[in-house]
Amino acid sequence: MKNVFLAVFLAVAVQPVLTSADVAVPGTNDRESARTGESDGVIKNAGVVESKAAIENAWLAFTNARGEAALIRGDVEHPSANDIFRVIPDIDMDSLNEEKLQLGTELFNDGRLSRDGSLSCASCHIALLGGVDRSPVSFGIGRAMGELNAPTIFNAALNFRQFWDGRALTLQEQALGPIENPIELGHDLDTLIGMLESIPEYKRAFDRLYPDGVTAANLGDAIAYYEIINFTGLDSPFLSQFDAQHEPLNAKARRGQQRFVEVGCASCHNGVNLGGNSYQQLGVAETWYGDDRPALEADDGLFGRSGREQDRHVFKVPTLHNVAATGPWFHDGSITSLQQAVDQMARHQLGRYLDNSDIDEIAAFLRSLGDSQSLIGDCAVSGTYSATMDCSVSHRGSGVTQDDAPVLVTLPDPTVLARQHQQAYAEALDRAVTAPTRIAAEMQRVRSGQVAHYDFVQYEHIEMLRHARALSFPPANLELEQRRELLAQAEQLQQTAGEYEFIIADFLRSQAVSSSARANIQDLLRIMAIDADEKTVSLLGRAEQSLLTFYGMPDPTTQKDFESATRALSQFDLNPQQLSELQLHVRLLLENLPMTRG
Repeated sequence: MKNVFLAVFLAVAVQPVLTSADVAVPGTNDRESARTGESDGVIKNAGVVESKAAIENAWLAFTNARGEAALIRGDVEHPSANDIFRVIPDIDMDSLNEEKLQLGTELFNDGRLSRDGSLSCASCHIALLGGVDRSPVSFGIGRAMGELNAPTIFNAALNFRQFWDGRALTLQEQALGPIENPIELGHDLDTLIGMLESIPEYKRAFDRLYPDGVTAANLGDAIAYYEIINFTGLDSPFLSQFDAQHEPLNAKARRGQQRFVEVGCASCHNGVNLGGNSYQQLGVAETWYGDDRPALEADDGLFGRSGREQDRHVFKVPTLHNVAATGPWFHDGSITSLQQAVDQMARHQLGRYLDNSDIDEIAAFLRSLGDSQSLIGDCAVSGTYSATMDCSVSHRGSGVTQDDAPVLVTLPDPTVLARQHQQAYAEALDRAVTAPTRIAAEMQRVRSGQVAHYDFVQYEHIEMLRHARALSFPPANLELEQRRELLAQAEQLQQTAGEYEFIIADFLRSQAVSSSARANIQDLLRIMAIDADEKTVSLLGRAEQSLLTFYGMPDPTTQKDFESATRALSQFDLNPQQLSELQLHVRLLLENLPMTRG
């Protein structure tokens, strides 16, 4: 495993398959893009005749595939930008689209999105219950039992991927998944789109907001918009620390935050969402599954997508914001108390048997990550909460419900749109081709400790993926051979982008385990030094110094010194449990820390 990481992040960059200069995008210069004729909605461009509809459809397909920049990047100008703990960026309410929010609200709470009309998105993601249903696993239509715990929708927009196995890149994609899942909402998308088109209120709302009206992509977009606006951000004691005039956490929660870092929890739970930015294996230090807890197919995690044995029982790390309100916990909903979750994670992920005071303090810190009132207004419930919304699309704020209501979104003239598509396509090609250089740079910043979270490296990969996807939809006014060349290149770039998901996954798993091991070795050495004699304290100090030197410059010489210093500790009368835990973390560090090339 080490050799893979060396090849990736010690190189200046992993060389891309192609460079943006290798393939010219037709129609990007003035002469090629000049319009040569137009009549009856037909555009003649460079000898290619395309209809207005074809040009518009090509553009809409391109923009739907490209999507928007991921929110996981956060506020890069904030003082906390590179830290373990980051502020959640504010959603720009000045550009709030009230009608899209209203449409998304109605769809999220509409039982007609399920085949039998019995369930909606809000059935499993209940705002007043922390965006979950407080059930180990959710039930779908016909009381079909699900296999995994429903993740919270709070701050889901800040995750690098959606679902426990990361199979959806965006919230827009995630919104459509449960609709089609036979044991969730169990609907056929084509049938559902036809049904929505037959409902006058929905058709008018979609037609006003989207040039192409009711489509699956626009359905997902409207639901995602509702989730982003209504469930991103939080008013928690923890986040209030980032305000200029803030009240500090209480003493117990502050100690818990310190222990959270010292015992390695922050090696996985870091960044703007305190998680949601990497895949990690369940049971790194002590196996999670065994005779008393046999693994099922639903526990395969990322393995189900990758087919790589190393990805078995690997899951997307969940966010910790509002975590106290989202139990039961873990992918299978098997943990029923916050203290139990801390204890089990410490044992199985960190290889530590924490005492009760540590567990209680970390749990107090986790509670400080929750909304102070734990109430969010939502159309799925009634009453007076922190926010209320009108949930009927027939009573939108504008009051416009007539069939001849003006359309809010229109497309430019076809000639302008074709040129716009050509320019955007060239930009997407450049972003996809040059992404490996930026990814490698961000991986190196993580490895060097310059950045203490995984948000930026995942952001750059998302940029690569979304732009590579968009390349499957070139401008309409191209010669057939030109189109074939671009589509072949798009396929190659998408394959490369897909491979990077697992390159980054392996790197961040190694990074998380090695940084957690380093933190725990330091913590255990510190604890062992309490009440130790002078000679033992000196030896413990030497072991810590050799650890830091090896971690900063991992080569055969520093490794030998580190192993020698930690091995010498077994000669002293130290706590057997602590010494055993130390030896475990020495092994984990040696197995996962990539060695520097000589």
